[in-house]
Amino acid sequence: MFKFKRMRWDVTVSHYAYRQCILYIKLEVHTEVSSVSSRMTDIRNSAPFVIVNAFTKDPFGGNPAAIVLLKGELPTETCQKIATNFNQPITTFLIESTSPSDLAANANSRRFNVRWFTVLNEAPLCGHGTLAASGYLFSNPELVPSNVNVLHFQTRTGRVITARRDGSLVGISLEAASVEVPSASEREVIEAAVKNGLQKPDLSIKFVGTGVGPFSYVLMVEIDEKDDLASCKIDHSAFLETGYSTNVITHKVTKPGSDVSFVSRMFAPASGVLEDHVCGTAHCLMTPYWTSKLGKAPSDVLLAQQVSGRGGNLKVVWNDEEKQVVLKGETILTMYGTVIL
Repeated sequence: MFKFKRMRWDVTVSHYAYRQCILYIKLEVHTEVSSVSSRMTDIRNSAPFVIVNAFTKDPFGGNPAAIVLLKGELPTETCQKIATNFNQPITTFLIESTSPSDLAANANSRRFNVRWFTVLNEAPLCGHGTLAASGYLFSNPELVPSNVNVLHFQTRTGRVITARRDGSLVGISLEAASVEVPSASEREVIEAAVKNGLQKPDLSIKFVGTGVGPFSYVLMVEIDEKDDLASCKIDHSAFLETGYSTNVITHKVTKPGSDVSFVSRMFAPASGVLEDHVCGTAHCLMTPYWTSKLGKAPSDVLLAQQVSGRGGNLKVVWNDEEKQVVLKGETILTMYGTVIL
């Protein structure tokens, strides 16, 4: 509130007095705005949110995810608008199950309903968004008691994703994906798009596979290590021509002294994600593929690295008997706040 009417303004006022008067006005206006803002927060619905980076301990590395903790369902349209406002690679919406049967089933676990949204649409699965959410929940005893070591995430597609504490890491279990070889004509289209996307006309492509069943939207392409995926300059629009919304490019690593087994990059411009910094879903295809191709046992731990600009590190294991892939990584909280609904 301005109080000029209570002041006697003197045109000969000193510079110091003038500055003090302006300061008084600014402080009083700020107080009024803060008070109004506080009252608005009290009377409107709100939900806490955090932004957590997955597969890293670097606050400027890994893959960020916005995580919104809800008390009840929101309309799909509202979720999409919130995700678009966040403008993060993924926004994860969580609602904890308060069902007596879920709580009584195992005192050392908790169950959440989960949805994921990119800036353009709802995603059927997001590994890094789930790992980020799990890392935050495990680190917050007010949300998940320290005796709880397992989290179950119920998806709208029927999948249940399980997360477990593993020392300083979080491990999530996802469905392992199979790949099939496309027809010769489809492969020709894919190879042309990938060469344009990586801007390498002489790119050496060693394998092209497409996901099966629930992963039918994913394309995986192995290139030769000499083409050095990390250094490629990308034309993202070219990946719109592959016919797949998620495009995974990978190659093995044989560099002396490196513990990394394979690297990758993922491009999804059709979903509003030009390049995903670290993609958990992509490793559902790559983990079984590289475990077999490198002659490893299904229980062997492989070190994987996504060589995007931000980068990220994963430990991956293929459990062939249970048809599961376990992805392990670190997380770090970078921001928190409140969404006014």
